[in-house]
Amino acid sequence: MVNFTPQMPGVTATEDISEVFERAREMANAGSGRQVVVVTPERRIVGLPCPPPGSASEQMVKSLQQLAAAQQPIKVSMIAYTDLDALRTDRKRAIPSLGYVLGLAYLGHNVVVFEGHPGAMMAACSDADLLLVDEGMVPHLAPNWLGLAVQAMNRPRIMQLNRDRSIKELLPSKSAPPPASKTGTGPIQRLKSRPPARDRAPAKATPPPPPAPPIDVAPIQRDMENGDFDAALARLNAGIQTNPEQAQLWHWRGTVRCLLGDMAGGVADLDEACVIDPNTPDPFYDRAEVNVRLGRLEDAISDYNHIANLDPNNPRPFSLRGLLMLEQYEDGPQAIDDFSEAVKRAPDNPDYVMQRGMALASMHTYGPAIDDFNRAIEIDPQLARAYYERGLVYQRVEESKKALADFMQALEIEPDNTQVLLTVGKLHDEAGEISDALDVYVRYLEAAAEDDPQAQEIRERVTYLDQFENSRRRKRRRSR
Repeated sequence: MVNFTPQMPGVTATEDISEVFERAREMANAGSGRQVVVVTPERRIVGLPCPPPGSASEQMVKSLQQLAAAQQPIKVSMIAYTDLDALRTDRKRAIPSLGYVLGLAYLGHNVVVFEGHPGAMMAACSDADLLLVDEGMVPHLAPNWLGLAVQAMNRPRIMQLNRDRSIKELLPSKSAPPPASKTGTGPIQRLKSRPPARDRAPAKATPPPPPAPPIDVAPIQRDMENGDFDAALARLNAGIQTNPEQAQLWHWRGTVRCLLGDMAGGVADLDEACVIDPNTPDPFYDRAEVNVRLGRLEDAISDYNHIANLDPNNPRPFSLRGLLMLEQYEDGPQAIDDFSEAVKRAPDNPDYVMQRGMALASMHTYGPAIDDFNRAIEIDPQLARAYYERGLVYQRVEESKKALADFMQALEIEPDNTQVLLTVGKLHDEAGEISDALDVYVRYLEAAAEDDPQAQEIRERVTYLDQFENSRRRKRRRSR
């Protein structure tokens, strides 16, 4: 049972918490930056997509601008309940005021959300101009949380977002900070004598060690191509130990672990690859695919949004997001929009045109759907799926001859396509064409995989039809 009650969760200790939040800020800035980045208690970094550009009303934009109180993009931190299971189940229930920060990111501000643990407070609030605090988390914060936040922020402005949608200023900008401790030496009292963060001289730090040389991935690639995933995993483990900053190693190890059945470990590695290199789309594609298989659809959409932000001219993330909307969410209008964006970027790609036709058909917009299927077939006359999908539309509008012609053309191209064989078999069966139905059903059973869930049903149907056909033949012979 997922717990949505605000509380301070146990957090995963990390050697350099500042680096975690620096990566989160970088991810929030990647591409168009229109996403809110959440640092979970496990120190995973998750992106939550904002509404599409131009979708917010003028009144909403004005309200958000008043909350930000800034004309230029600023850094915003938020303290909220960031339990990963709660976010995946219902992120708005986990963070009731999520709309505020999604709106701020929509306007271009850099927004990072965390749980408010004292060990992360200064790293999360470093150089931030605005700190938002979910009212439900306030009782669970450390006594000195406000002082820690003020110390780290650039121009401290702290607001409490209440569950009744009201907003309370805890530390208005250009105001004196709260009273110091009785001894006069608390963190806020000390802050009075400190210059603003921008004016302070940078602290002297020990130069970081030079980066480790990149690991040669050719042997790993050979192992993976040969299907020797255990050997590849051993090489990847050694490579990560030598050079933990090489994102490709985490990406490939995540892929290998998923192939070996370790989905949780695989996702964790893909997360690390995405954090180390948020500007390379490949690990985001693979993580999205795994998340779809795990039913984590919001996470997959977040990854596709991120990829689209990285390369707005790339049609692939729009196509993949459209398929997710069509097949998982059954959201035809959104799928049409996504496929149209893909077609706009690659008008001669028959798959994208066909996919839009499928989405149009799902909305019963049959004329434009047939136009798209016609166009896809014109681009690629060997695209069996386009004939099949057009045949389904003809079947729905009761043009059986055209439907059957398309199905047969699809089988001409792909004779062992079980989906088409099953459709054609049932078409003959429903029409009472028993001999033809039996022929096609037998072809289907020969082509079907052993674990095909419909194979047993068709075997039973074939037995029944065969007995029926034999009985009918015997009656014919007796009647002569």
